[in-house]
Amino acid sequence: MSDAPKLLLAALALVVLLTALAAAAWLVWGPPWSEMQIWIDGHRMEMPPMHVGHWLVAAAVLVVLFALAAVLLPVVLLLAVGLPMLAAGIVLAVVLSPLWIVVLLVWWLLRRDRRSAAGPPSAVP
Repeated sequence: MSDAPKLLLAALALVVLLTALAAAAWLVWGPPWSEMQIWIDGHRMEMPPMHVGHWLVAAAVLVVLFALAAVLLPVVLLLAVGLPMLAAGIVLAVVLSPLWIVVLLVWWLLRRDRRSAAGPPSAVP
């Protein structure tokens, strides 16, 4: 197994561990920003306290986003970089193939023989 999948799995495991630690910290010390106030143009808005469900949903969304990024990023790179490079490699392999050079050389030799055979007749006295 190469290093990239191991690194992505380690990053995903780290996110899951940090999410579990955040949930445990919430259970022990309570939610952060339990009474948040927002001031907009001099008007005060109070946000209701966030409950454990909010934090669990936020943690689940983060885990899903990191998992999707771990899957979609390599696919996007493959489609955006890998396939054009593969197509260019195939085109170059066909164009620069030694077989094509041999075929062109044989075609040139055969065509040259036909031209000399079909040339104007020489005048013989």
